[in-house]
Amino acid sequence: MKRIVTVFAVAAVLMIGLCTTQAEAAQEWISDILANPARYWNRTVTVIGDVQTVVANPPGTTRGTFFILDDSGQVPLCVQTKDLPPIGKTFEVTGVVIQDPN
Repeated sequence: MKRIVTVFAVAAVLMIGLCTTQAEAAQEWISDILANPARYWNRTVTVIGDVQTVVANPPGTTRGTFFILDDSGQVPLCVQTKDLPPIGKTFEVTGVVIQDPN
């Protein structure tokens, strides 16, 4: 059961809203989002952290996912984007939290 809860929490995905400009979202901690993803679903949030891993999909493009880690814990947040950042960069992401459809 513990593994299912962990997988469910990590499955929360932060989608970047590139076309939408809204009022600035408050900065949130990744640990808070992963601890209670339902609270943040369909809400615009800002996360600041270091890029840990980048996965292009399809390979060779700038589209895909990256994992960002902040000072709140050891579990990174998965971010889907059309413009992948370099590994190691401190990055600010503003987007809408959605449940991973996979």
